Order: sequence, then C-alpha cells, then structure tokens
Amino acid sequence: MRHGPDRGTSLVEVLLATSLAVVVISVLLGSFDSVTRATADHERTLDVRADLRQANAEIGRDLRSISSIAAPPSPLEARSSLTAEVIDSGSRSSTVSISYDRESRTVNREVLDGSGAVASSRVLLRSTDMGADPQMVRYFDAGGAEMDPGAVSGAVLAACTTRIEISLSARRVGAGSATQTLTVASALRSRRPEEVSC
Repeated sequence: MRHGPDRGTSLVEVLLATSLAVVVISVLLGSFDSVTRATADHERTLDVRADLRQANAEIGRDLRSISSIAAPPSPLEARSSLTAEVIDSGSRSSTVSISYDRESRTVNREVLDGSGAVASSRVLLRSTDMGADPQMVRYFDAGGAEMDPGAVSGAVLAACTTRIEISLSARRVGAGSATQTLTVASALRSRRPEEVSC
C-alpha cells in the first residue's frame, strides 16, 4: 500500500484548534478572576474584623473605667454618642467622648479638657455602617432593662444607667461580604445596681 505525500494542516483544522484554545484560555481567565475577587473580598473582611477588634478593645477599656456619664442633649445623640468621666489606672479622671459621625461614617474618640474643648481626637473606626438612625449606644438600668433615650430624659439616662453597651458595625467599601458587627458592654465602675434609686 502506498502512502501519499505528507499533507499540511488545513485552514479548518487551524480554526478549530484556535477556537478550542480561546475557549480553554477564557475558562482559565474567568476562574482566575473569580479567585482573585474572592481573595480580595476575604482580605477586606479580615481588615474590617481587625479594625473592629482594635476599636472594640479601646472602647472596652473606656467603658470599664467609666465613673459617670453626662446627660445626652437629645435622643439621637444618646444613641450615637457617649460622653463620660473615665478614671485611668493612675486614678486620674478625664472626660472622654465616643461618637459616630454620620457624614464621615467614622467612630471617633475625643478627650475633652476642663472647658469642654477637644484636647485630643482619634478615629477609632472608618467605614462604619450604622444606618440613618444609629443604635450604637444602649443604656440599661439597675434591673437590667434597656432604657429608651426617646422615652426618658437625658438626666434620667445619666442618673439611672448602671450598664452600657456599644455596638460597632463596619464594612469596607467594595467588599462583597456582609457587614461585620461587634458589641462591647460593661457596668459602670462606681455604680452598682443596688446603689441606684431611680
């Protein structure tokens, strides 16, 4: 049996091989892109958690050192900020304000001087997600019931609070994951439930 001369590759075979290569490369690039996006989302989530843990730790130190709280001027400010006298490890007292700024979407910690002016300020958390009516600060009375800042006066909140909870929520811009939330709570240092009569 006689074989013919070697024949070359036809145009149809080249087109089929090229099409197959394009499909395989497209699938590989799509997989690589989805893995890259998932990795970036996961890194943003880890960053948010680390930021929340750090802010939570600092706020927790402040809450454990509170000796008294100031009367908030309005129910909205009572929910989004807390001003309190804090006693440090050296038994020195200072006024600390922890507040949520809706415009910049940050949680800030300010130390106030004797006249009420800001002596130092620091951003504890960026990209916070508290919504239109932030519920960051919650107040509890001697019986453990939550007090509604809209239903009681600021003076009653200041006098009757024995425990405070602060919830922080954050989400990185562009993150595909859900909002991360941490809550820190502490009883006021010098105010035991049996000592409060409201």
